[in-house]
Amino acid sequence: MKYEKEGLYPTSEVTIIREPSDYTGEGVAICISDAVYYFPEGEISDEVMLEIIEYNHKVNYCMDRIYQENQLGLRDGYPKLEK
Repeated sequence: MKYEKEGLYPTSEVTIIREPSDYTGEGVAICISDAVYYFPEGEISDEVMLEIIEYNHKVNYCMDRIYQENQLGLRDGYPKLEK
């Protein structure tokens, strides 16, 4: 609620990795190949949860915008994942 209503933002962002083996064990990461979040050992802190909330908001915003641009004919489909 503090993220959405009070503008509380995390101090760092979710790292995006290509493969699970790319995870260093530091911070939170999302993996492109398996769409899984990777977390450091131990309890999940409020900061980590805030990073995940912000990442999910960004993804939802991007998907909504791409959908609208497709509907308006400003874009032809969704971006392709570069390998």
